[in-house]
Amino acid sequence: MVHIFLVSEDHNLKELIKFCGYDPILVYSEEDILKAESEAGLIIIDTSKPTINKIKAIKLGKKANLPIILVTEILDETTTQGLKVAARLKRPINPQKLIKVIKTSLYKYKMKRLFLDNEQVYQQMINTSLEGFCIFDNSGDIIYCNKQLGKFLECQTSELIGKNILEIAHPNDKVIAKRILDLCSKGMRGKQEIRFIKSNGEPRWLLFSATPIIEDSAFKGGFCMLTDIKGQKILEEELIKTNKFLTILNKVNNSIIKSENIEEMIQKICNILAEHRPYKYIGVLDKDYKPIHEIGERPAKFENILELRVKDKLWGLLSIKGDLELDELAILEEIASTLSFAIEKMLSEKRLREKEFKYKELFESAGDALFIMEKNTIIDCNKKALELFQAKPEDIIGKHPWELSTKYQEDGEKSEIKAKKLIEETIREGEKQFRWIHKKKDWRAILCPCISNLPSPHR
Repeated sequence: MVHIFLVSEDHNLKELIKFCGYDPILVYSEEDILKAESEAGLIIIDTSKPTINKIKAIKLGKKANLPIILVTEILDETTTQGLKVAARLKRPINPQKLIKVIKTSLYKYKMKRLFLDNEQVYQQMINTSLEGFCIFDNSGDIIYCNKQLGKFLECQTSELIGKNILEIAHPNDKVIAKRILDLCSKGMRGKQEIRFIKSNGEPRWLLFSATPIIEDSAFKGGFCMLTDIKGQKILEEELIKTNKFLTILNKVNNSIIKSENIEEMIQKICNILAEHRPYKYIGVLDKDYKPIHEIGERPAKFENILELRVKDKLWGLLSIKGDLELDELAILEEIASTLSFAIEKMLSEKRLREKEFKYKELFESAGDALFIMEKNTIIDCNKKALELFQAKPEDIIGKHPWELSTKYQEDGEKSEIKAKKLIEETIREGEKQFRWIHKKKDWRAILCPCISNLPSPHR
């Protein structure tokens, strides 16, 4: 039940309030109100017969900050006893009218208290928020901002109030900021990542979210939240930089794959670095600092020198002159490492080709007929073998050895069975000597002393 402080000498008014479902508490002085155990929701003051005690109660009513209903003989708005009243009732009082006035006064009071409480909460939230906040008028001038916005821009809030939002926006982003303000003037919201200028002139990335304030269909201004996205921007820049360097590494790897020799590979890599980075000088030098390939004017003193090592020995150097970004030296070290590996591989392949050429020469110039077999199949033969069999390469290569033999060997064993046994023994023992009856292309048989050996696990 709602309690009501009643300042009146009219017993009928008290009973009427009870009849309407409320609990009237008669008070005649400040002391009576203080002694009342119940907390009232409003005060009804009967001004038809004012007394000194009523005047005291009225004074306390001002302090109590409760809604006040005046009961008067006439509805005269000037009769307020110096109070801000919620409503007036003229005698005689209609019960329905009384109920309506009490309900309305209580509701308005409740809403007012709720608004005031929330206003304090919102004010505290804004002042302690980790986001910047400001209110601007219809011309874009800042009329309020919280401390966090001052922290973002490294200045006092008093320095921001009165400034236009466009004044603190970065010159390159003023167009974006103006577009957002124009949207607000049309009753629409706007949001964009833009740069603002700190007090020291440096840019600060913030997410600028503006919402219009419309009153009576007219644009009165707006409020905006400014969120710190410095970390996000740093991450974006790092990702862009990483992607840029990964692109360089990918092109370097592709150029290595497609290069036929070391000189071509070095030239391509230098061109890639020159294309993607603003270096003043790029040079690949030998271990005595003599240039193998270079782009740009050679400096008096080489900078950012990275070693190119082959089998743990210094082969050459990669030198770069220019301003390097953070961690860029690590990327160049990766390129130098990749280049070193590629050089070592190419040198090994070159040595292998030279050995193969040398062995091929020995193979072709040998005085004996030679076969090379893989999985029981002849894959190569020398000139002497062609002469021995009086055949062409296609008559021998791709055949099994028993296909170039008589059906039986001199011990009566079938050539195919005996050949397979000898191959298996050679695989186990590494070498085998035996006699073998071959047949020439014209089917003439020839008895040959043979040696088989195993140069690798596959042959």
